[in-house]
Amino acid sequence: MKKLIFYITVIFFSASLFTSCTTDEGDNPDRLTSRGLTMTDEWSNVTDAVLRRYADITFKLNYYIKTGQYNHGVYETFMQSVDENIWEVYQYGEEGIAYKINTNGQALDSVGSIWELTSFTDYYNNLGLRQDDGTVNCIITCIDTNSWNIYSINNDLPEYFFDVNISYKSTPSTIYVYPYTFAGKGNLCLNDNNYYYEARKSDYSDNRHPGPDYYYTNNGIVDLSFESESDLQRTSEYWSKGIVNITVHNTEDETSSTRAEFLRKSTEYVVKITYGGVTEEWHHNYYYYY
Repeated sequence: MKKLIFYITVIFFSASLFTSCTTDEGDNPDRLTSRGLTMTDEWSNVTDAVLRRYADITFKLNYYIKTGQYNHGVYETFMQSVDENIWEVYQYGEEGIAYKINTNGQALDSVGSIWELTSFTDYYNNLGLRQDDGTVNCIITCIDTNSWNIYSINNDLPEYFFDVNISYKSTPSTIYVYPYTFAGKGNLCLNDNNYYYEARKSDYSDNRHPGPDYYYTNNGIVDLSFESESDLQRTSEYWSKGIVNITVHNTEDETSSTRAEFLRKSTEYVVKITYGGVTEEWHHNYYYYY
């Protein structure tokens, strides 16, 4: 039940991953870099959302093709082949096809293979990737042994895209419960119709918190851009290494940027936030989430 609640919170409400900080004395939401931390939380959430909604189903299908069994944890999912290359995926009791996947007759873990995915079920925040015809398209390419490029672009609004590489120790049966290395860039759209920003809306009017109130605008839409400065590493719990630069831009032409460096110190996960010329460390222990 805890995992289900956590999943729903991330996808639909974008709740802060650091609401239970175990930081040094004086750590609180009014710290100078708290806005940069919120931006980092949003980036982590939307990255996870794109991987879960689109890329993950290809690895589950690859596992099904190889073993004839559904990945453990896949519920109410049905996969069927239309021909030797095309697969249809139905899930969660929804009417109609959830995904159509073209394997191009190749194994997903064969270097050079290209799988093409079309999603038909993005009813919630589409992160800018949904095209005018209502679909989200994603290409998964095996670029090296146990390494894949995951690419999606909105052909109607090409400023929205997601282009990252992920690497594992072996081919995963699902992408988000195994440790992996992550690098890449993207520009995604956030909409507060689907993200619960009000829970974190607070008074940033004082001079200690420079930058726009980016996550609560008049029409609720901001663009979130990111690019990894050095490869990031994720454990089954959280980011443990690497650097990412994140920028948000709202419709009022206000921009706010932060640099997040992820560290592992003993049993704690630490993110070093640089925002507004100030650098602070935020500590967190995730053991109770899993």
